[in-house]
Amino acid sequence: MTERDLLALLEDGVDAFNAWRREHPEEAVDLTDADLSGRDLRGVDLHGAKLTRTDFAGSELSGSCFDDCTAEGADFTGARMHNASLQRAHLVSTLFRGANLAGATLIGAALHMADLSTSYLVGANLAGAVLSGASLNLANVAHAQLDQAHLNHATMAHANLWGASVQYAHLEGVDLSHSNMVGASLVGSNLEGGDLSDADLQAAALGQASLRGADVRRASFVGAELEGADFILSLTEGADFRHAGTKGTSFEAPGIEDVEW
Repeated sequence: MTERDLLALLEDGVDAFNAWRREHPEEAVDLTDADLSGRDLRGVDLHGAKLTRTDFAGSELSGSCFDDCTAEGADFTGARMHNASLQRAHLVSTLFRGANLAGATLIGAALHMADLSTSYLVGANLAGAVLSGASLNLANVAHAQLDQAHLNHATMAHANLWGASVQYAHLEGVDLSHSNMVGASLVGSNLEGGDLSDADLQAAALGQASLRGADVRRASFVGAELEGADFILSLTEGADFRHAGTKGTSFEAPGIEDVEW
């Protein structure tokens, strides 16, 4: 079916489009470069579709299915996508700036270099997702699941990760400066060489995490669980470790004499 035919089906409504997909499961859906911005497409089924550079900016996409789609370079800026499913989706360099992805499922999604800055990801599931080099500056990721995700060299400055689960994740070289990670769990995660300066990690769990060579200057670890964590060669000036559990923690770091205990 041609792009024009697919767009005509969508004009007939999401129910008609989804019914056609159920009746023709073998038909490929290719909406490359299509303009679907500002549309009400709640619940649309675009699983496995080719959506390269497709424009969904400002669209209503809550409850929609994008599982296994290819949407490299697509634009979801400001889209409302709460409870949408994007499992295993290919979303490299895709724009999600300011999008509402609350409760969305992005398990195993490829989000290399994607722009999720200022997005709303509260309660979203990104377990095992690849966000290497992605931008999540000022994003709200509270209570999200990021276990075993790849966030190496991602930028998450001023992000809100309150209560998020980021266990056994790859965060090498990540920028988490000025972020809120109160009560977050980063157990077993690799933050080597990361920037956590001025971050708030009060009551966070970092057992067995590696912060080797990381910048934690002026960060707050008050009441955090740090058992077995590695701070060797990290920058620690002005960090606050009062009431933290530090059994077995390695602190061979410059400036360690200037931290608060």
